[in-house]
Amino acid sequence: MSDFSNALATPYLDPINQAFLKQTANSGAPQFEDLSVAQFRKLFDQLQEHKPIPGVSVTSFDVPFNQYSIDNVKAYIFKPEAKEHEELPAVFYLHGGGWIAGNAQSFDGLCRQLALLSGCALVFPEYTLAPDAQFPVQNEQCFTVIQYFSQQGASHGLRTDAFGLVADTAGGQLSPVMVNLAHTRGLHVKFAYQVLFCPWVDTSDAAHPTLSEFENFTGPFFDTRAAQKWISLYVPEAKDRLSSLASPLLMSKEQAASQPPTLVAVSDVDPLRSEGLEFAKLLQQSGADCAMIRLEACLHDCMVLEGLRTSPTAQLAIRMAAAELNRVLIGKTSV
Repeated sequence: MSDFSNALATPYLDPINQAFLKQTANSGAPQFEDLSVAQFRKLFDQLQEHKPIPGVSVTSFDVPFNQYSIDNVKAYIFKPEAKEHEELPAVFYLHGGGWIAGNAQSFDGLCRQLALLSGCALVFPEYTLAPDAQFPVQNEQCFTVIQYFSQQGASHGLRTDAFGLVADTAGGQLSPVMVNLAHTRGLHVKFAYQVLFCPWVDTSDAAHPTLSEFENFTGPFFDTRAAQKWISLYVPEAKDRLSSLASPLLMSKEQAASQPPTLVAVSDVDPLRSEGLEFAKLLQQSGADCAMIRLEACLHDCMVLEGLRTSPTAQLAIRMAAAELNRVLIGKTSV
């Protein structure tokens, strides 16, 4: 019994994750749930400071939106410079950050790496962060960007015959919704592959924590209390959280069956682990092609955070995702 209790209190982390956790603990920064939105955004940007990976071009422009008193959505395109003048498959990256933080600069490192490894163009919609805008605005902004590229992609050097989707954490709520919205609204696009890193797919029931939410209620690093706070900033109305547009884990089996081939990768030490695995099971049990992997000894969002992305486990997950995107969208496997 004592061994079990100790395992819950001090989960094993690999050396890079352990060093990152020690560094953040020694920084003296408050717990996430104690930070204001502005403070968390500043901290997130600091955690994501990095030296840009060379060999990738980045362009940006505004996609017309004209809804919810918002005129445009800024979109960024990451392209391997060696293929800058080729027409490339488009992979939409829908970012995390608890819906309240994150931008193209803070996700620049991962987007550059995925573009180089996959040989695809990464399209990054910079949706309006909560609580500046709230559900369902972010759904609509991301869908508008996808719709725009389905019609105008060729003018930006992008193929439109098939798209890929990659998302992490809060973006994991957005990505499956894009597929369902395309079906219900008659947008005739083919989503050929979907990658979900540590997906946040259930905003609905804070009163009944999952096993991983219980294990990580007070951390380490990202914890259940912060998750509950950020959900309230993004989806303030409890009734809205019961919609599959806010909680993809609640989608029907028919909707789940229509999801594209998907890779779900969850971190071991993460309050989102249980719901990510449950979503993968829902896809599998509904007949969708879904692989799921659990990254042992890793913290939340280890593929994204600059202080964690260099761990061997995170790098393997990134290379695996890029190889699958390459295989499906280009027809070659490059790891």
